[in-house]
Amino acid sequence: MLPLDGPLGLSHGALRWWAVALLAACSAATVAIAFASPTRLQRQSRLPRWVPVVVTALLVRALCSLVQDGGTFDVLVAYRAIGEHLFAGRDIWTGTTDSLATYPPTVYLWWAVAGLIPAGHPHLFAAAVRAPFWIADAAVAVLLLRIIPGASGARAAWLYALCPVVIAVPTLHGQVDPVVDLLLVAGVALLQRGQATAGGIAVGAAIVVKQWPVYFLLPLLAAVTRRRAPVLLLCALAPLLASFGIYALFHAADAWRGLSFVATYRPHRQGLGTSVLFPDDSPAGIIIATNIAAVLAGAVAGVAALRSQRSLAEAMALDMLIVVGLSPTVSDQYLMWAIPFLLLAGRLRTAALLGVGLLPAVLSLDLWTSVDGTATPRALLLLATASVLAAAGWLLSPRAGGSGRGERRVAAHAVDGVVEAA
Repeated sequence: MLPLDGPLGLSHGALRWWAVALLAACSAATVAIAFASPTRLQRQSRLPRWVPVVVTALLVRALCSLVQDGGTFDVLVAYRAIGEHLFAGRDIWTGTTDSLATYPPTVYLWWAVAGLIPAGHPHLFAAAVRAPFWIADAAVAVLLLRIIPGASGARAAWLYALCPVVIAVPTLHGQVDPVVDLLLVAGVALLQRGQATAGGIAVGAAIVVKQWPVYFLLPLLAAVTRRRAPVLLLCALAPLLASFGIYALFHAADAWRGLSFVATYRPHRQGLGTSVLFPDDSPAGIIIATNIAAVLAGAVAGVAALRSQRSLAEAMALDMLIVVGLSPTVSDQYLMWAIPFLLLAGRLRTAALLGVGLLPAVLSLDLWTSVDGTATPRALLLLATASVLAAAGWLLSPRAGGSGRGERRVAAHAVDGVVEAA
């Protein structure tokens, strides 16, 4: 086993309680920001607005990354194994790594670079392989600040920078999801400006990193004209096919095997979503059918939201919340996906309260279950799922859709002729 003692000289047990305190404080800060009067948050400063946001976001994430650095965490083992395979020119969907590689080939290039770090330096390897994830996560906060004008943009940026669930995904869990969310937020912003080609390319880049955005294509296609929909679809899928095509030049047979693995993505069941409703020995067909039903339900709800004059950002958030709430194969990293879209849609309080409800389960899963195998209390898993479904239910309610009511009074802004509530 790799050592669990970090460079600070503290045991993992001490560090994880420090992380709990830090993220709990961040959670309280997000609620205070979401419910505070916008005028109270406005302060004059000589610095550009993005500077304190990005410095705070990077600092908090850097500190949290120390808690799990070098630990025998599942993704760090996978990153090392796959990176070494790819760097040595071996197949990545065949042999000892076939159960670890479930994403498109592009993402493994960085793992190969990180694999250059000798195995005897797990702390350095963990820091190098995860740093791009939490740096990209901090960039999402800056992107929200630039997209949403005025005080609303500042509030959304600070909420994202301090959102504890978002912070935990690239640091405590070491997952790549923030990179995907960064590209997706950029794609949605471009589509709301009417730029189908550029938006499609951004979405396609997200799919190249992780295939999950494919589940949310229907609301994106519904947001553009019929003439532009094929352009968007082609731009979204072309990068994925290109990445497999390039890999096939060197590993043709393994590329086809990998494409099958990615298309039939089978994540482990963690107890989130509707997992608790299915016994461990449930047939795979039932789990797959439930996942398909969840994806279709989310897509239909997202399209319906668009047709009822909701913003594309809100439709995407609703789609994601329904999938995460109803799927039996949801892992904790997917709990962060809807957060930036809720903020982009102006659902600041919903995002803050959702983070509070998700945090206990995330902390238990990432700091205890992942390290020493301690079972996550079912009550925490149920709280997380209930929080997700409650957020989806609120977005579906007639009151949430009413203009000039509740959170949607925070601000209104226009983006190249597209007016949305922020």
